[in-house]
Amino acid sequence: MPKIFISYRRADSAMLSQLLETKLKSFDIESYVDTRNIDGGGPFPNRLRRAIEERDIFVCLLGATTFDSEWVSKEIEHAHTLGKVLIPVFQERYSAPNPIPDDHVYALLQSDGVHFLDIRNLYIDAAIASLAELIRNTSARIEVGVNAIAAYSDIAHLTETDQ
Repeated sequence: MPKIFISYRRADSAMLSQLLETKLKSFDIESYVDTRNIDGGGPFPNRLRRAIEERDIFVCLLGATTFDSEWVSKEIEHAHTLGKVLIPVFQERYSAPNPIPDDHVYALLQSDGVHFLDIRNLYIDAAIASLAELIRNTSARIEVGVNAIAAYSDIAHLTETDQ
């Protein structure tokens, strides 16, 4: 089962984050959505850091003011630094920042994503299905890579013990 972290700014995306969490369950996708009513201020919480580390894929909901959130920026930075797969979800009111704030945001914006509630995707259920397919395909590629690394490690270990 793919495990994802959903990053969002409450002002733009609180309802969508909850809808995605609920709907993605039907696709056997486990979502972590932070529902505490704090949107920045103070040190970046370890619970969010750990939640990102424990998930396979980082999904970021991009609304009109997403990049105004210090915590969303820290979540993006942490996920990118860890090498997590980044999936942007572009909402109807999103517009690209100019200039792009940093390399982490740039990496997010260069990733394959899904558009919600705009001219390219009028139906929310179809957009959610597209997102679920992207997550499942990405998760399958991650699993293949992990299995290949494990097999290589096993072969290397056997070779060392034979010598």
